[in-house]
Amino acid sequence: EKLGKGRDNVKQYLLEHTKIMDKIEKEIKSGKVWAVKVEKDEKDPFASGEENFKKKQWQEAVVDYNKYRKANPKGKQFATATYKIGVALQELGMSEEAKAFFDEVVSRFPKAAEAKKAAGRLKAMKK
Repeated sequence: EKLGKGRDNVKQYLLEHTKIMDKIEKEIKSGKVWAVKVEKDEKDPFASGEENFKKKQWQEAVVDYNKYRKANPKGKQFATATYKIGVALQELGMSEEAKAFFDEVVSRFPKAAEAKKAAGRLKAMKK
C-alpha cells in the first residue's frame, strides 16, 4: 500500500503505519517468515536492539526496537529505534515497509539527526 502524499494526512499515515507493524507482528508470531529468539527476561529492548543491529541480526533488531517503541512511546530513543527498524526492514528486502518508518522519523522528529538520515534513505529509494 502506498501512502503517496499521505505525510500531509497524519491520521491516514498513522493508520497505515499501524497496519504495517500489525502485519509484521503477525508474521513474527506465526513463525512463518521470522525465526526470532525471544529473551523472556529482556529488560532493555533498545540495548538488545542495538546489539542485534550491530550483528546484522535484522529480524531480532526489529522485534527489540518495536518492543522499546511500545513500552516508551515518548522515549529518548524513539526516533533512533524507528529509524533503525526502517534500516533493518530495508536490509531484509522490505523496502515498502521501511518507507513508513523513515517517513515517521522525518514527520515526527524533523530536527533529529535520524530525520536527515531517513530523508536520505527515502531519497535513495526513489531513484
